[in-house]
This record gives sequence, C-alpha cells and structure tokens, in this order.
Amino acid sequence: MLKKLICLLTAAMFLFPDFRISAADAVSGTFDSGISWSISGSVMTISGTGEMGDVKYQPYASYSSSVTSVVINEGISSVGYGAFSNFQNLKSVSLPQSLEYIDVNAFSYCYSLYDINIPKSVEYIGSNAFYGTYFISGIKGDFIVLGDGILYSYKGSAERIIIPDNVKSIADRAFVSEKNAYLLYVPESVKIIRENAFLNCTNLKYAVISSETESVGNNSLGYILNPAPVLKGDFRIYSCSGSAAEKYASDNTIDFTVMGDIDGDGQVTSYDALMILQTVTGSADMSEEQKISADSDMDSDITSYDALTLLQYITGGF
Repeated sequence: MLKKLICLLTAAMFLFPDFRISAADAVSGTFDSGISWSISGSVMTISGTGEMGDVKYQPYASYSSSVTSVVINEGISSVGYGAFSNFQNLKSVSLPQSLEYIDVNAFSYCYSLYDINIPKSVEYIGSNAFYGTYFISGIKGDFIVLGDGILYSYKGSAERIIIPDNVKSIADRAFVSEKNAYLLYVPESVKIIRENAFLNCTNLKYAVISSETESVGNNSLGYILNPAPVLKGDFRIYSCSGSAAEKYASDNTIDFTVMGDIDGDGQVTSYDALMILQTVTGSADMSEEQKISADSDMDSDITSYDALTLLQYITGGF
C-alpha cells in the first residue's frame, strides 16, 4: 500500500507541475551576509539589516518559477548581484526606503516584472539590473531616470544628447553602443559618470562636461570595443581647467579643450568673448569645435548670453 502511494505521489509531481510548487509553501534560508529569505506560496520575503551581498548562485533557484511577488523589508540596504535574475514569473517587487544599492543583474530576465517603484534613497544601479523587464520597456521617453537621479539607460536616437538636469549620475553602460550621437552635453547636476557609461559609442566625437562633475569612471568616454575597450581616434572633451573631466582626459591621453578658449591659445580671455559676439552679429564665423567651446550654457546655440557668461567668468562675476 505504501509503495503504491509513493508511486502515485511521484506521478502527481510530473503530471501536475503546480503540485511541486506546494513544496515552496514554507521554505527559507540565509545569505552569507546574514540576511534571511523565505518563500510562502508565491511571495518571497527578504528580511534583516544591511547589505544582501552577491547572490550569483541562488539557493532558492528551484523555487523561482513559483514566485510572482518579492517583498524586501525595511533595513535592507542593497539588492545583491543576480539576486532575482531569471525569475520569469515575477510581476511585482516592493522595495524599502532603506535601500541604497541595486547590483548588476539584480532583476535581469524578469520578463514579467512591471510593478516596481525605485525609492529616492537608491543612489546606485548596476548594469543590466533590469535587463529584459517589462518595467523598463514600458517607461516612456528617451531618458530612463530611476531612484535618486540615476540615468539608467537611453532609448533615443538624437545626434546631440543633452542630459536632463534632473540627473545626478549616469549609470554603468547607460549609453553602451549608442550609434547616432556625435555630441554630448553633461550639465552641472551630474556629479558622477560611471565606468563604461558611453562605452562603444562609435560616432561620439565631442563631450562637453560641467566642471561640477566630480567623478568620471574608467572607459566611460572615448572608448570603443575591439573586442576589448580601446581608445577612439577622434574624440575630444570640453570642460574647465582643473575639472574631473580634464583629469580623465589627461589620464587617458584624450584631446581636451578648456571651455571658452575659442582661439585655442590655452587661455580664456576677453578676446574669446569678442569672437563669440562677432559670430552672433554675423561679422565672423567659427568652426564646429569653436562653437562647442563657446556654448557655455550647453543649449546647442551660440548667443550673446554665452559671451556675457564668458565675460563674467573672466572678471570673476560668478
């Protein structure tokens, strides 16, 4: 009798897949970091205090297909590397206000994920964290900005890219392999450009970067894949003397021009402002590179305001 019952139960597991899910009604465990996880029915809960840590080998992988909702409780400060990757039936995620960090591939290939709200407390999102999710594909507009002003990815096709002024950081690989843009403007709101942010942007020739940008990551600008990252031959950075952008250009032997140095003598003087005014009035003209250097307000247009801004800079008026 017992042997027959075992056979029936084994057959049921194969004939009725949902029967096996019931085994996940009360499973739980702990990450190496001490953070705990549990699965009850279709809901997975993460609890504890601090960082989740890397989850490259999911201890709960055999139950992932049964999970449709993830709840990460207050106190958790990070979602680990690959934590929920390939949870193909996951639809909703609740994130705490304590969360600061979402690591690489955290929710990649969660094709059904659409309901998730990234709190403003999140300051870092790793590359491909939401790759393949409906959540990302459903966001309208060219710039996908998440959390605390993180520019996660770009959907546009403009030849001139002007980063929105609500962006505080540009994520790793946010613009990777973008093929259309040749000119980039990074405003003063952007404090961090992560590594590989503009990797393999083959047509990108010029990047105008604010002096307020504090960090420019490795291979973030001026590199293409061949197959490893190598420097482009035709790329120039514009910024102020002493800026993080100038240091990046120097460290990577990238051509650099001081913003406002229209005549190319290495100094910003009233003569540079005069050249702008002459261009505005039509009594002179500038090359494309000179116009980029003259465009102090980064609006892709040369006006008398650019000359005034330059004069104020020269005289210490701001």
